[in-house]
Amino acid sequence: MSDPTEAIAAAEREAATFQHARREALLVMGLWVVALVYTITYCGLNGYQDGSQPLQMIWGIPKWVFYGIVAPWIVAVLFTVWFCFWYMADDDLGEDEVTHIEHGEGELDAT
Repeated sequence: MSDPTEAIAAAEREAATFQHARREALLVMGLWVVALVYTITYCGLNGYQDGSQPLQMIWGIPKWVFYGIVAPWIVAVLFTVWFCFWYMADDDLGEDEVTHIEHGEGELDAT
């Protein structure tokens, strides 16, 4: 990469890749925090009952478990599918140096 324009292009590509990765990481961590706060809050408020009323069930699961754990889990799975197939950027990372070496265009450093 002795050409300055190639170095500039590589730096811009790295900057764009970093920005995409940072944006994606912040989105995933943000959803994780939202799911954590929701789950802890919902289960904390609805999971402890005094026993005076019968336990409400949904599909054989206590209602507070369904809405506090199962529902956020389903939302997380749907988010993951959307994120992986439609949102996550597939950045070009350039050519691998090993490809050049295999074609005889360079040599490995023995150090």
